[in-house]
Formats: sequence, structure tokens, C-alpha cells
Amino acid sequence: FTIGAVGAVLVGLVVQNLSYVVGQFQVIQPLGYIEGALSRGQYIQKYRAEYDVIRYANAHLTPGEKIFCLFMGNRIYYSDHEMVQGDDFLKNALLRSESAADISYRLRKMRVKHILVRIDVLNGFADGFEPGPRRRLDSFFMFEVDPVYMSQGYALFKLRERSL
Repeated sequence: FTIGAVGAVLVGLVVQNLSYVVGQFQVIQPLGYIEGALSRGQYIQKYRAEYDVIRYANAHLTPGEKIFCLFMGNRIYYSDHEMVQGDDFLKNALLRSESAADISYRLRKMRVKHILVRIDVLNGFADGFEPGPRRRLDSFFMFEVDPVYMSQGYALFKLRERSL
């Protein structure tokens, strides 16, 4: 290679990387946050629809309460509480439980007090199930939990108090 060819390759790589950085800057739009026009919470909320519900939980739940998460895509990193990803648990519980109360009992054994759910995914979740598991899911959300807070397609529910 000549010095000119090496220089052209290096310039090409720099331009490609700069193009990527400029593209990412346009996607994440950090200037509002950097300049102080947006708070940390406002900036995160702009890109994470679930953040408003997590922020509510951080502000209103007792420290140490465990939250069971459904259909969150493992985006549980802004919480001040222990969060347990529960998609597989729910599927197995619906298939193996006798009733909605049995699902609630299993969650209480795990010391879960609240459930955070992405509503649009929940609504289509039971479509592939037989009628029995679908009824258990409906009954669970009708009789075993109370809505606490909803925002931007996410909901926080509180497991109703019952004894183990």
C-alpha cells in the first residue's frame, strides 16, 4: 500500500464512525438533558414508556418490596426495588395452577407484593392458551390484584392481601 491508500482507508473509517456518531446523536437527542431543559426523569421517560410507572413505584412503595414484572423486556434497571422477571413463571403458573388464587398464592410465597405489566402484550398473551388458562388469567387480574397506577401502556398492580 502507498501512504495515499492508507490515508484514504483511515479517512473512510473516520467518516464512517463520525456518521454513526452523528446518527446516534440525532436518535437520542441528548442536548435537552445536557443543557438542563429536561430533567433526568423527563429524558428517560422520552425513551422508556415504562419509566413513569417505575418512578411511581420508587416514590410510593415501601422500601424492600418486590415487584413481579411481566413483558418488560428485562428493562428493570431504573427501579429502587427488587424486580423479578416473570414471563415464564406466569405461563407455567397458568398451565399448572388450579385457580387464579393458586397463582396469587405462588406469588405471595415468592414475597411479591406488586406486579408491573406491559398491557398491550398482556392482552395478546393468553390468545394461544386453552380456555382454562385464559379464564385463570382473567380471574387473576379481576379478583387477585388491584390497579395502583397506569401510564403509557404500563400498569402497576398490588397483590390483594391474603394469608399464606
